[in-house]
Amino acid sequence: MSEVLKNEHRNIDLTNLRVLELGIGIPFSGNSTTDYIKYKKKYLFTHDDERWNGKPDRLSFYKELIEMDLHSISHIDALNHAAIHKVGYNSAHYEGNPEIYVNGSDEIPIIHGKAMILDLPRFLNVNYINPDEEITVDIIMQCLKYQKMNIEDYEIVLFRTGHIKFWLQGEYEEYYKKEAGLGIDAILWLASKNIKAIGADNFAIEHIPTKKNLYSTFYPGHKKLLIEKGAYIMENLNLEVLSENGLNQIYFLAVPVRFNNASAALINPVALV
Repeated sequence: MSEVLKNEHRNIDLTNLRVLELGIGIPFSGNSTTDYIKYKKKYLFTHDDERWNGKPDRLSFYKELIEMDLHSISHIDALNHAAIHKVGYNSAHYEGNPEIYVNGSDEIPIIHGKAMILDLPRFLNVNYINPDEEITVDIIMQCLKYQKMNIEDYEIVLFRTGHIKFWLQGEYEEYYKKEAGLGIDAILWLASKNIKAIGADNFAIEHIPTKKNLYSTFYPGHKKLLIEKGAYIMENLNLEVLSENGLNQIYFLAVPVRFNNASAALINPVALV
């Protein structure tokens, strides 16, 4: 990690700082070609429109209107995204008009700080974790030992499973059908740590479908982290560049694009190394 991130002084040379993008964006030029990704585009005006005829130098503009699911690409879940019997984090009640929901994406802070990347495929010497497998505490502990890291030293933990490969290859059905992710023991264990945000390169941090357990079989990670702990979840990250560069520790920065009351904030997170 660059000295710029370790030094508390302000007058620091930034010339050697690298910025690595960790987000994915909408892969379509027009409307979505799959039901798995909700995205529509309407052109408000284009450079071809007759309205520009007669303007000085025929100066023209291009502008579009976008309709999309905020959870389609890289994003942070707002704390109002999940509720138990209509009650969410900090006893917030979610009934009636959604426009008055609290804990929306407008309240999501900038997520930044020293982050750990658990590169599970590298540790297991595979290209990606099989979607039928779940990430257990035992696997996490072995990976921590392999990477010679202590989870107690980090408030941001990122999990690389390799699952994002399906998205990058345009195999959206394979991406959303099921995924390798955190098992219930790992979820409960992570929730006991001083972690403010967890991210992963899949569409939900949990193993989908979730195996039978006594806590919850329906998005247990969201239940535990969002509702009970108030920790943020970041999904659809692309951590491949970190693995390619052998990086297990970075300074992480995700600035949320906030919408009032919304259930998520779009991000294009970066690693500063």
